Amino acid sequence: MSRGRVSERAQELVAEYQQRVGEPELSTRELSRRMRASGVRITHGTLQNVLNGATTPDRSTLRAICAFFGVSEYYFDAEPRSAEIMGRIGGLDQEGLDAIERLLADLDDR
Repeated sequence: MSRGRVSERAQELVAEYQQRVGEPELSTRELSRRMRASGVRITHGTLQNVLNGATTPDRSTLRAICAFFGVSEYYFDAEPRSAEIMGRIGGLDQEGLDAIERLLADLDDR
């Protein structure tokens, strides 16, 4: 996985998070603080470097980022449309997740 792809996908996750929490101006420093408060071990510098493409995170950092945003590691390897879908699913409430479950069950029955 390339730095650019990781950076782009991470930026998408941050933008979706900012929209979801209603804080479009949320700083990277504040986001990293929230991530640490939730148990994710990441520094502001590391998060900033991932977002601006200066570094590719190691697997443990990538897992931590994925855990915070509620996406699979596959999100960073997926094609853009698949990544978008997975990101949107990660932001669903229980009702939305139940609807996805019903849809998948219907597809399995075909």
